[in-house]
Amino acid sequence: MKEVKKFENKLLDRVEYVFETDASSTPSRNDVKAEVVKKLKADENLVSVESVKSHYGSRKIHVNVSVYENEDTMKSLVAKHIAKRNEVPAVAEGEE
Repeated sequence: MKEVKKFENKLLDRVEYVFETDASSTPSRNDVKAEVVKKLKADENLVSVESVKSHYGSRKIHVNVSVYENEDTMKSLVAKHIAKRNEVPAVAEGEE
């Protein structure tokens, strides 16, 4: 995953990133989030994957990510539907 753009948004207490990667299929948000956390050495609870976009006929995937300064700011700024998409799914009993 290659960092294409970085913008420090001091007004909203976050750093916004655009990453680009090549893949044969669109990765899940959880996979993207894990890779971003590892790459940026950020707290997993402060990373929000805003969008994962692939284009027809191309292997390039663009990912928009925001890394917040604190959880209160993140909870107040991230749209509810985006926050729900970023939740880690619970594993049902008997499944692993």
